[in-house]
Amino acid sequence: MANYLEAYFTFHKAGQGAFYGGRIFNYKDHKAWTVVYDCGTKGSSDVLNNEISNFKRRNVYIKNDDNVIDVLFISHLDYDHVSGVKRLLKEFQVKRIVIPYVPEHIRQLSLLSIIEFMNSITVEDMSFEDYARFVENPYDYLSRFAEGTEVFVVMPDNEPNDNVEYRNSNDDEPDGLYPSGTIIDDNNNPDIPSRRLIRVCKNNLQFFISTQWEFTIYLKDIRSQDFHALKLCLHALLGNHSNRDLSFDDIKMIISNHRAEAKTCYNKHLGDINAYGLIVVHGPKNFKFLSYNFSIDDDLMPWNPQMGYHGLGSHFHHSQFLGTLLMGDTSLNRKYNPVKFPEAFLEKLKFTNMFQVPHHGALKNWDLKAYNNLKLGEYYNEIGMNVCNFGYGNTYGHPSPKVLEDLNASLILNSQFLSVTCSYHVDY
Repeated sequence: MANYLEAYFTFHKAGQGAFYGGRIFNYKDHKAWTVVYDCGTKGSSDVLNNEISNFKRRNVYIKNDDNVIDVLFISHLDYDHVSGVKRLLKEFQVKRIVIPYVPEHIRQLSLLSIIEFMNSITVEDMSFEDYARFVENPYDYLSRFAEGTEVFVVMPDNEPNDNVEYRNSNDDEPDGLYPSGTIIDDNNNPDIPSRRLIRVCKNNLQFFISTQWEFTIYLKDIRSQDFHALKLCLHALLGNHSNRDLSFDDIKMIISNHRAEAKTCYNKHLGDINAYGLIVVHGPKNFKFLSYNFSIDDDLMPWNPQMGYHGLGSHFHHSQFLGTLLMGDTSLNRKYNPVKFPEAFLEKLKFTNMFQVPHHGALKNWDLKAYNNLKLGEYYNEIGMNVCNFGYGNTYGHPSPKVLEDLNASLILNSQFLSVTCSYHVDY
């Protein structure tokens, strides 16, 4: 019997947030794997919850079993990327969660990201109380809420980027989905619970599906000096001028008593602080032949919801990799804590033809020269697709007109009205 995979991955309708996920199915062995990267929104929770329901139903159609998510990647802790995570944990069996390590005195500032949407939270969303517990200690929250789930906590680099090494799968690797990377056995960080299913990892974590699909992670760290101005602004709201770290109770008091002022502080000083998180490049590898196509579901064109890029695709022969790069809210802008990929990661980007524009197309996170220097798809010598997820009506000016101009015809605007799916047929 022929050995081939069918797969789909969708940038779902989520508005000012992000929900990306898909399914890989091996027809030879009748095995399936489901993967999600972020699940949250600001203000379009009905749309997001409808997409979660559709995602759940679609998985059942492919394989009639319990709803399982094999790997859930959480890029960072802001509410618009995690508001739907509680529902995923309740309605799916989530086998593995990958999350970045963020020190307590920094991560508690993420609680400010919920401020302007507290009045629109529905019963299916992560409540303020749940989100507060999550931010206070996400590693403890996830391991307790999702009993039996492995939680991989990725630590930032303490060494130069180019010391990061990744593995390449080969024919001797085990069948099925498995992790690869350096586990820190002697973790003595009091912030991370010492539990059997919590794995603390160096910044070289990967997941493989046999020799046929790869997920490689890179964690962009936070620069501690970048949150100093925000801390001073928030201290002033409490009526003091201390340089000490804010406590979690301080943040909750600010949100309760100074919501509008806190929002102003957060938005003014957010630039560098928000530019961290898990970046994931993934795709099929070691294939003999691959075909894929993009399809768009656009609510604004109800007479032809598959209009646009439907049917646009390509064919590849004998390639080592074909990737999608997921950037979360990281930055390419040299002024705002830009990501600097290690050489081993950059090499993979030459085989990458689909790109998530960072931070909803924010100008502070964008730099055309840095984007071009990634050399995306250089190996294939073709123009790929760039996807910008954002919400129409947002007050941040996302996406920036500069992003729209720079990416022009290759840009797909993924919003609360439009989703884009990449479907694969891969022969090995």
